[in-house]
Amino acid sequence: TVVPTLGWNSNSCNVDGCHKLRVAAWDGTWWKSLGYNGITTSGARGTVAAHSGYNPVSNSLSLVIAQPINPSLSPTVTVSSNITICSTTSTNLTAAGATTYSWAPSTGLSSTTGATVTATPATTTTYTVTGTNTIGCTGTATVTVTIITTPTVSVSPSSAVIGAGASISLTASGASTYTWLPTTGLSPTTGAAVTATPAATITYTVTGTATNGCTNTATSAITVESICITDPLVHGTVCIQDPLTISLRAGSRICSGVYVVNVDLGDGYSVTDTVSSLAVVTHTYSAVGNYVITVIISDTSSHVLRTDTSHVTLTSCAVDCNDCIPSFAPIPAKKYELSAWAKQSGAAATITSYTTPKITVSSSYGSYSVSFTPSGPIIDGWQKIDGEFTLPGLATDIKIKLESTSGDTYFDDIRVFPFDGSMKSYVYDPINMRLVAELDERNYATFYEYDEEGKLVRVKKETERGIMTIKENRNNTKK
Repeated sequence: TVVPTLGWNSNSCNVDGCHKLRVAAWDGTWWKSLGYNGITTSGARGTVAAHSGYNPVSNSLSLVIAQPINPSLSPTVTVSSNITICSTTSTNLTAAGATTYSWAPSTGLSSTTGATVTATPATTTTYTVTGTNTIGCTGTATVTVTIITTPTVSVSPSSAVIGAGASISLTASGASTYTWLPTTGLSPTTGAAVTATPAATITYTVTGTATNGCTNTATSAITVESICITDPLVHGTVCIQDPLTISLRAGSRICSGVYVVNVDLGDGYSVTDTVSSLAVVTHTYSAVGNYVITVIISDTSSHVLRTDTSHVTLTSCAVDCNDCIPSFAPIPAKKYELSAWAKQSGAAATITSYTTPKITVSSSYGSYSVSFTPSGPIIDGWQKIDGEFTLPGLATDIKIKLESTSGDTYFDDIRVFPFDGSMKSYVYDPINMRLVAELDERNYATFYEYDEEGKLVRVKKETERGIMTIKENRNNTKK
C-alpha cells in the first residue's frame, strides 16, 4: 500500500469553492486516484503542487498539495472611472487595492507599471490593470478611455507686416466658437473674424472650441513698422527738357523694403515697387502742362498707410539758338571708346599702378554696366584709363561714373567717342587765348610754353616714357 505524505503550499490562491480536494498517488507506473476518503474540506479544492517520486523501499510517495485557502485573500483592484478626452490630450489613470500593478495594452501609456500612469491613446482604448498583493495573489480591473476629435484651428494671415496706425483683418477657422488674446488693439475679441490695430509688434492667440467641447489654438504674428517716408514729392515748375526726379527716401531715414510704393506721374505713367528697390523715380514728360503726382504708400498686406499728392507744371525751357551744338546722344548698339587720366592722392612714390580710380559706364536701359581701371605707366603722377564698350540695342543714354574706392582721386581729360572715329582736344589760356596744350588721338598731350613776349620757347610731348622736350627755341636780342 502506498501511503502518500502530504504537505501544504501556503502561497496558493487556486481555489474556486465548488470542488473537493482530490489526491492521487504514484504506484511506480501510473498516477492513481486516492479519492476523497475524508481528507478534504467541504467547499475547497487542492492540487498536487510537487512530488518527490515513489520510493519502492519504503513503499511511499511524498506529495505537496496546494492548500485550499479563502478566496477573500485575493486583492480587490479598483481603477479610475471610464473617461472621455479630446484627441492629442492626456489623462491620468490610477489603480488601488494591491501592492504592484501592470497595465495592458501599452499603446498610448507613459508606463506599463505603477499605480498611476498617463494615457494618451489615439483611438478609444480599454486598459486592464493587474494588481498583485504581498502574498502573490492577483486581481484585475478595466477602464475605457474614449477619444473625441480635437479641432484643427488655423488663422489667416499667420503673420503680416503693417504700418503704424494701420489695421488688418484676422480670420480663424476649424472650430465652432473663438476667443482671442491678448485683447490689445482687437475689435471684437470673440468670433471667427476680428480686426487688429496694434500700436506695436504683437502675437495674437486664438482659441477655437468645437461642438464636442474640445479646443485648440493658433497664432498670428503682426509686425508694426513706422512710416519712414516724409513728403518725397516735388512741387512747382519744371523744365520739360529735364527729367523729373522723385526721391522716396527722406534724409537719413531710409525705408527697408517693408513698404510698397505706387507712383502715378499724372500722364498715364505709373510704377509700383518696394521702397528698397524704388528709391528714386525718374520720368521725362512728353508735353508741357500741369500734372498731379500721387504717391501711395502701402504695407505688404495692401493696406494704404499714406497718400501724398503734389502739382507740377511742365514748361519749355528751350533757348532758340541757330549756332548751338546739338546735345550728344549715343547710337544704340554702337561701339565706343573711353579715355581718361587719373591721379591717386597720397600714393607712394614707388607704386607702379593705381588701385583706387575707377570709371563705370552704364545706361538707363536694363542692367548694362562696365567698369574700367588704370593701366600702363604712371606719367608725371598720372595714369591712363582706356577701354572699349558697346551699348545695348535699346540704350538711349550713357552714364559715366567717376569713382574712388578709397581716399581722393583726380580725373582729367575724359573723352568718349565712337570706336571708328578719332578725337583731338585743345587747351587755351583763358587770359591771352594762347594754345597751351593739344591732346592727340591717343589722349597724350603736347605742351606749349611761351616767354613773356608771347614767343614759343618750348614744346614738350607726353609719352609712355614720360614728358619729353621735343623742341626748344632760344633768342638772344641785344639791347
